[in-house]
Amino acid sequence: MARLGDILAGAVEQRGWGKALRQQAALALWGQIVGPAMARHSQAVEVRGGTLLVRIKSAGWRSEVAFEKDRILADLNKQLHPDTLKDIRFLA
Repeated sequence: MARLGDILAGAVEQRGWGKALRQQAALALWGQIVGPAMARHSQAVEVRGGTLLVRIKSAGWRSEVAFEKDRILADLNKQLHPDTLKDIRFLA
């Protein structure tokens, strides 16, 4: 007998909602991935077309986050699913 969770997961993937749900999960994972200091100065706000949009509070922190962009993107995709996110874009 199939478990309810497996049935629901299959239905979500079959309808094409899986990637969208994983992309939205990136918003919740942001603070965990970047750590508390960076999370205090930034906020993941939206995923649009596979690109995570992140609001940064200052130019100094924008440079810091940009320096870590490739690592952050890789860590998010590792937690979610490979290639869930294509890019990260920083907002003022």
